[in-house]
Amino acid sequence: MKKIHLIVVGIGLVSLITSVLVNLRLSFSADPTTLIAPCTASAATAPQKHIVVRLGHYTDDLHAAGMAVGFAKTMQERGQKVTLMLTLEGVRLADARTPQDLKWGHGDEIGKVYEGFRKAGGEIIVCPHCAEAAGIDEKSLRPGAVFGKEGHDLVDVLIAADKVVDF
Repeated sequence: MKKIHLIVVGIGLVSLITSVLVNLRLSFSADPTTLIAPCTASAATAPQKHIVVRLGHYTDDLHAAGMAVGFAKTMQERGQKVTLMLTLEGVRLADARTPQDLKWGHGDEIGKVYEGFRKAGGEIIVCPHCAEAAGIDEKSLRPGAVFGKEGHDLVDVLIAADKVVDF
């Protein structure tokens, strides 16, 4: 069987499909549209060295924010090493002054899911340039969030990642 690696940058359904398809082991019959062997449960849950979930939204797209934090929390709880990388508008999630009781649809409050992710051992890294543009400083960061800098450089985190999931 061949291992297929997909790298897709997108939002919503594309990200959900990518999350499901990444690292699936697939084989096809002579008819390439016929799937013979789907991914086994052990392959789907095999520990990764490092997964980065990059979030570029918060109050401007609560659906994307809720999905990103929810995926990060679930993967962390399943024993994966996960970093939530906040960029662009996503940095507002790490701002203690921003409302944390926001949610999309019938899901949980995004701030509560964030706290669950953090308490499960998840790492939160914030783009310092995006934070500065949003008026966020060290004093206004939520517990557990750190600015990208020496030892937490955003580029180094991405290079070291086995997977990057983008919202």
